[in-house]
Amino acid sequence: MQGKEEVIFTIIVVVFLLIFLAIMLLVFLAKNNTRKNRLLFENERIKREYEDALLNTRLEIQEHTLDYVSREIHDNIGQMLSLARIQLNNIESEEYKETDELLGRAIADLRALSHNLNTNHIKDIGFNEALQNLVEQFGRSGKYHIKLQNEDSQFYIDEEKGLIIFRIIQEVLNNITKHANASEINIQLDTHAEQSEINIIDNGKGFDPAKLNGGGIGLKNMNDRIKLIGGKLNISSVLGKGTHVKILLPHEF
Repeated sequence: MQGKEEVIFTIIVVVFLLIFLAIMLLVFLAKNNTRKNRLLFENERIKREYEDALLNTRLEIQEHTLDYVSREIHDNIGQMLSLARIQLNNIESEEYKETDELLGRAIADLRALSHNLNTNHIKDIGFNEALQNLVEQFGRSGKYHIKLQNEDSQFYIDEEKGLIIFRIIQEVLNNITKHANASEINIQLDTHAEQSEINIIDNGKGFDPAKLNGGGIGLKNMNDRIKLIGGKLNISSVLGKGTHVKILLPHEF
């Protein structure tokens, strides 16, 4: 009888020992898995920060380049045209009147272009005024009937993000100029409960989105910029029916 009790006791001890070892193994695996997940998360965080730092550096270089071009337009080309206009005005002749007017318009457009490229100027006047000036500049070209709809006074973008969105809109308008063959452009600013959005619609020739193949440098720049502020960029187009670019901004924007 005593032998049987010893066997049962031994079995119980072994069972408890196995349970204890199993628990220890589970705890070890759980800790190891947690450590592994922490390392993966940390590696992902470092990778994201590295990519964001690279992107910020590239965009800063672009802004410095635009500032340089802006200064060159203002300090050199603009001044030379102004000097030519002054010299032209010293010639008393009606035949130069039209040339003088053309030079005046060219100088005004160059000044507007210089301002639109200058980072500090855009930040100083704010997103809404900078966008209004950009629209007016396009309208003065006579090539487009361009309309800006901003009926919602709640539409607000801070200085840094406003510059990023302004550059995206500039790139969209630049693409319309180069590729769309459009005559009408409509820009709409809207604020909703969960997000704000900017819609840019043209009546140009459109394109097949399936043939976009990631797009060129312009599209890459737009995607990089919108990614930097956590927004989304949707582009839809139909051949012969124009293009619609939608910029979606999160509500905390």
